[in-house]
Amino acid sequence: MNSIPFFLFSELEIMRPSATRNPILRLSEYLLFTFIATFLFVFAVNMHVQDTISQQKEFQLKKWVYIKNDFLTKEECQSLIHLANTNADQTVTFNMPKQCYHSNYTLDSSPLFFKIKEKIRNAYDDYKAMVNLPQLSATNTLEAPTLLRYDVGTNFFSPHADSWNMSTASRQLSIIVYLNNVEKGGETVFSDGKLNVYPKQGQLLMFPSSFVFTHEGKPPLSESKFIMVTWIHFDGVGHCYRCHPLY
Repeated sequence: MNSIPFFLFSELEIMRPSATRNPILRLSEYLLFTFIATFLFVFAVNMHVQDTISQQKEFQLKKWVYIKNDFLTKEECQSLIHLANTNADQTVTFNMPKQCYHSNYTLDSSPLFFKIKEKIRNAYDDYKAMVNLPQLSATNTLEAPTLLRYDVGTNFFSPHADSWNMSTASRQLSIIVYLNNVEKGGETVFSDGKLNVYPKQGQLLMFPSSFVFTHEGKPPLSESKFIMVTWIHFDGVGHCYRCHPLY
């Protein structure tokens, strides 16, 4: 618990009522002393509670975030970067200004997709073992991956959640794969500000798609950032995006 500074108690000790003073004055001093002491105690307790809540939030957030290094090889990343630059076009998100480029290349029609899907399936198995959540047994559908490019200083993705309307409601897990190293900037920042993931080539980031995991993509400052994004959905029919069975 945050302790009350000793010098404050020293000041309060000086203010302690004296037996030789007027009774009314003594009562006033006593009440003032009690009020200040109570205020400082409540303040210290409140600071401790806020620190505890903050630590619990940070712990709970990290519990549901999975990071896997070397998810893709350098060669695989380079192949995807080449595809990301093929027929690149700007995308508008949430009716906001243009924020990044996406490739019109249909990655799920590439032979590389089947290898990537297998790797995602293995990472997903690790994630399910980590969180131990039986409800994920009904979440085995993979959205066709998208390739994105963020240019230096100008492209970013403002705070958002990946499941935010009826079209995206079936998204349960978000996946970001960083295709290149970015020396400065380009990090993925979660809403609590205490979990930042910096772009590292071949690294996978997996987390729930709900509003609790609101996040943003900071603009890269040293070089362009290339990523692959996809989502794991509830099973069933009626998905608004092109999806494939994960198993």
